[in-house]
This record gives sequence, C-alpha cells and structure tokens, in this order.
Amino acid sequence: ELIAATRDSGEIVEATRYVEAVTAVIEQNVSDDPALARIRSARLGIDRLLARPEPSAQAHFLLGEWLYLTGGTEQLQPAERAYAEATRRDPGHALAWRALGLVQRDRGLREEAARALAR
Repeated sequence: ELIAATRDSGEIVEATRYVEAVTAVIEQNVSDDPALARIRSARLGIDRLLARPEPSAQAHFLLGEWLYLTGGTEQLQPAERAYAEATRRDPGHALAWRALGLVQRDRGLREEAARALAR
C-alpha cells in the first residue's frame, strides 16, 4: 500500500517509514508461514527481522514460536530464551508472556510458569 500510494502521488517516502512498513509485512508473513507449512520460509523471515539493528519484541516472539513448533523438547530452552527476550523488550506482549509460561511449564518450571502466565 505504501509503495503504491507513494508511486501514485509522486512523494518520496521517508526511509524509516518504509522500513517500518516492510517490517510489518515480514512479521505478518512469518506469522502466517508456519500455519501454511512454510517452515523454512518462516525461519528466513525471522532471521531477517533479527538482523535489524534493534530487533523488535515481535521478532523474538516469532523466533520462540518457530523453535517451539519445530524443535521438540531439545528446543524448549532456546524457545524460552526467545520468549523471555520478547517480554524484556515489550513487557506488555501478552502472547509472549503466555508462550513463556507454557514453555516453562513444559520444562517443569512450575513457579516461573505461574508467574509468566499471571502476567
């Protein structure tokens, strides 16, 4: 939309606004990819988001989701770290708190899980 509107109006888009728009599209694609069985594509998108100078909480949340969905029990601890980073970057990220609590529960960390799920 941003590119089409800019092209049609002849405006020059501010770089920050463009990067934010593109980032939003990548985040949405990454969110949709696992549901569509595009696991490799999801990881490539996550890596692009994490390569930014200041990766967002959502980028870390999506990494946690990818690890949790694809890694089995051996990826629970890395998924936990990704979710924890998402909550550190955005303490209001409810889905990250929920996911963190569920992973901690799966790891047998009942007290930590209860605290995270209460957020």
